[in-house]
Amino acid sequence: MAKPTTLRSLVTTRNLRALAVQLVALAVIAGVLIVFHREIYSRVFGPFRVTVDEIAGIGSLDSELRRYFLLDEGRLIPVGIRDVIVRSRRGRETGRSYVNYFAMPGKRIVLVRASEENPALPIVGVLQPVPAAVEQRMRELYPELRSGPGLAPLLFEAEDALGSWGSFYAAAAVTAPVIALLFLLITLGRLLNFRRSRSVAALARFKVPIDQMAAAIDAELARNEPKTAMRNVLLTATWLVHVQPFKLEFIHLDELVWVHAAVTKRYMYYFIPAGSTNYLRLGDRSGRLRTIRGNKKAIPEVIVAIAQRVPWVFPGHSDELEQAYRRNRDAVIAAVDQRRQQVLGSPPQAAAG
Repeated sequence: MAKPTTLRSLVTTRNLRALAVQLVALAVIAGVLIVFHREIYSRVFGPFRVTVDEIAGIGSLDSELRRYFLLDEGRLIPVGIRDVIVRSRRGRETGRSYVNYFAMPGKRIVLVRASEENPALPIVGVLQPVPAAVEQRMRELYPELRSGPGLAPLLFEAEDALGSWGSFYAAAAVTAPVIALLFLLITLGRLLNFRRSRSVAALARFKVPIDQMAAAIDAELARNEPKTAMRNVLLTATWLVHVQPFKLEFIHLDELVWVHAAVTKRYMYYFIPAGSTNYLRLGDRSGRLRTIRGNKKAIPEVIVAIAQRVPWVFPGHSDELEQAYRRNRDAVIAAVDQRRQQVLGSPPQAAAG
């Protein structure tokens, strides 16, 4: 015998899915922190003051924990090498930027790469391997490098201390685990107490104790077959439940004043049909228009099922009704209340009654 569907089971399933995703996200974040721990450490505790000779003495980045430096001594000598970066869009040039190279003499020549034409010390930046093409150009321009002290294997690449992508990525890497842990703790709290879930907490709008509301919903889910032609919609005598992968939305049918099918068509190059998406639209008394994606054949069945339960709600779409709902919703609500009174022969009751 199948286990009965309850509000708690629906909420718990979504929270378990969220927990699984959050654990995977934490694992990915941990992996990123391990792989890029040198860069993150350097950004958090740097920049580290460094000299030209210290840079020249670093053989490779793998042997150096620090990656973010402050160079404040020496002299910059233009070497006559410039790289041009051309930006284009749809074959048209939209702009260009330049990268200039400078030499700083020491025990070995250290190249400095900067976007400024005349940078001044101190300079903040990172170390990068000297590109083979740049090294070849330097040796062609300065043959004495072949017999002299030569070039250092790493160059100093200047960057904006605050606005660089490296600083942004480091800040994101530091804050990401904090945010992920916060969401994880929230989800664990919701698993321990399903009343903390947003979908359940939203039921407080009916001014009825949550446990009483949950019991009423459970009773309807057990008494009626809640499944509909739309797999993401459950429908009881007085409730519509929008079931999503990670959350739920409970809508009391007395909140509705308008329900209809809608379709969004997509086009390539503004005129070639590229498909369409069908929706169930639900207009409530607060003016909110909810859209629930569904199958073209299934949506009309759900609209009929809703109309059977609350026949006073306006079904179907018209331009006049659309304008009335958006610009004069109070009149639409009054018309729905009048239709309800005619059907039931009594004044409308409170939504949660």
